[in-house]
Amino acid sequence: MPINAVLAALIGKLNSVDSLVYVDWNSTQEWPEKALESLLMNGILVKASNVQSIECQVCEHRCFKDVIFQTDAAISSTRAFIVCEEPDMQQQIGKIPLQLEQLRQWKTSVQQMARVVAGMLGFNKEIDRNVDQDNIRLGMLKGNKGRCWISLRTDPLILELNGLEMPLQEVLYFDQDNLLIDQDRLDACLNRPSNKGGKRYSPSTDRRESRKLITQAMYQDWKDEYRSLKKKRPGMGDVWFSKQIAKMDIAKNRDSETIRHNMKG
Repeated sequence: MPINAVLAALIGKLNSVDSLVYVDWNSTQEWPEKALESLLMNGILVKASNVQSIECQVCEHRCFKDVIFQTDAAISSTRAFIVCEEPDMQQQIGKIPLQLEQLRQWKTSVQQMARVVAGMLGFNKEIDRNVDQDNIRLGMLKGNKGRCWISLRTDPLILELNGLEMPLQEVLYFDQDNLLIDQDRLDACLNRPSNKGGKRYSPSTDRRESRKLITQAMYQDWKDEYRSLKKKRPGMGDVWFSKQIAKMDIAKNRDSETIRHNMKG
């Protein structure tokens, strides 16, 4: 199973189960060499607590059994095992020893995946998600015609950008050990020509949301310009910076005081 097939399978599980997805040690044994290491290194998976029960592989019953630990203080050693309770097998098998590494497991989640994508796009990775939130805003990308929000829809996992949708498994992929995002496809969505057809009716709530996004994009332009000017003229005050921005097209005819209140952060 190639590593990109492993990645697609994990995304598929998150599509069907909007909660933590766990990967046990046995599952990783079917993966290609270093796949687990790459998934951990790139943040797709994170370490989870060791399992407390495990599927017995000795016979066809495949029972789940609680793991029992036995510590030998004299040699600072811990052993793990399960006990077969099937009457016809117990005398033959008894205690079944386990390697401690067999108890390891890892986890991922929609929120974890959102952090990974946000980080790859240069946004803040600290994303908080409400339980009932089905669309996670990652940040704003700047294109030829301005800024657009890019969001991760959670059911299923789909990136939304400039009115277009991209299934996450189609734009996120590994090139050897490196996790990449299809930047060409993102740029094509970001810079696509606007719809030249007739203007369709949209409810007032949609129009309010649209105006809100436009305002947020304008504020982000001010913040970027403020940071740029501050690097060039570190000794100047905020009033001076806001007046410089007020002279630019990105001011959108707003006064310098309005700009000063919204250009930082």
